[in-house]
Amino acid sequence: MIIACGNDRQYARLCEILGQSELIDDTRFSSNADRVEDHAALTELLTNSCLEWTKADLLATLEQPGVPDPRTPIRFSRSELQLDKASAIRPVKS
Repeated sequence: MIIACGNDRQYARLCEILGQSELIDDTRFSSNADRVEDHAALTELLTNSCLEWTKADLLATLEQPGVPDPRTPIRFSRSELQLDKASAIRPVKS
């Protein structure tokens, strides 16, 4: 499951849902640029919170308004799918 927040409001809502409201005011993650810079730490914190949910319950909760739905298809432009740009992406078997 991939959860991506496109703005501060979505990030704050996700933190609230996952019971991590303290991350909203954490200076390491206060802006999108900060969240990108400290991506590994944030990913670990949010992943640990997600592991407390069943997949079905988390998906149902993320259907609420203001939260990015992880079932939304990820779209790439034709240029982004060129081999030289996409070669660093490894396919994942599920």
